[in-house]
Amino acid sequence: MKKELLIISTVFLAAAIVFSAILSSKTPYESPSGLKECRNLIYNGADSINILLFADKKTAEKYSDYFYTIEPFANNKDAFNFYYIDYSPECKIYREKAILCNSEEVLKLAASCPNDYIAVLRKEPSTIRSSAFMNIMSLNYNHPKSVFLHEFGHVFANLADEYITSRSFPRGSENCVVDCGKFNGLNDDCEKGCTRGDYFRSINNGIMRTLSSEDYGNFDESLIQKKINTYVSFTGKAITEPRVCEEQEYYLIKAVLKDGNVEILDASIEPGCASNYNSGDYSYTIITQDSKLTKNFNPEFIFTDEPDGIQMCGGVYESDEVFYLAVPVLDGSRAIEIEDPSGKIVGKLNFDDVGNRPCIK
Repeated sequence: MKKELLIISTVFLAAAIVFSAILSSKTPYESPSGLKECRNLIYNGADSINILLFADKKTAEKYSDYFYTIEPFANNKDAFNFYYIDYSPECKIYREKAILCNSEEVLKLAASCPNDYIAVLRKEPSTIRSSAFMNIMSLNYNHPKSVFLHEFGHVFANLADEYITSRSFPRGSENCVVDCGKFNGLNDDCEKGCTRGDYFRSINNGIMRTLSSEDYGNFDESLIQKKINTYVSFTGKAITEPRVCEEQEYYLIKAVLKDGNVEILDASIEPGCASNYNSGDYSYTIITQDSKLTKNFNPEFIFTDEPDGIQMCGGVYESDEVFYLAVPVLDGSRAIEIEDPSGKIVGKLNFDDVGNRPCIK
């Protein structure tokens, strides 16, 4: 009898261990809505800029702490919230050169947290470039931490590379100029070579030129500060509870840029938080019964960067990739219109048809 009890106890113990291992492997916890567990790292209020890291807690703390040591972020600590999801989504190697984590999976997982800007940390050989596309930074963990600052400069303030990489840089970028007078006296230096060989940069070796630097330079800092100011109102700011993304919904729009036009491939209503795009020369306008909401985004260019001695090596590619917009479901939402840099409407979606078959015009 004692032998039988021992066998039964052993079986139950083994089963409990296996069941516990299965539960612990589900990291992070997946809610009934399909969202992941959003972990709050640093919270300064509902009107702050939300940065989401796909990383474990130790890595997320390492990158967020580093972010706050660099100007102008050190002087604007209350302008940012940091969240993390302890999960590593699938990414691809773009053109066999760079990590690219722009995918439907990443957007759907990111909706678990407030997410204006998303950084996915991946370990790859150091020769594999990090990248920036839309509001997603795909960071190679084997690059210096300053790669986070470099790619954030691209997605947040529309900064162009300050090393010579191509003849293309984002329209509307202001850090590469045709003559030094355009720096308005805020430049540290005036050096030739800023994405293109015939443009000038405001600092000899700044963050947008080399990962060995931890200084954007005065002029680039002013551009970032201007962008921070467009997001955040510091007057009467009160810290409130973070938004619960399980109580939110957003339109997930899948599209591609072809010959200047935006072809909408699919659209659906998903649970979670929308992104808050605010950089680029393309724009979308959400039309409701009573108002309009317009935001800027950049579906044109994929920035890829890796360390190469004192400078950086990389390339700017005109995107042929599918991109995603995660836009809020507003009361009375009727349609979304997408405009190119000239103001021409190059894509439209009627929201009444989302959930059935998108009406594409």
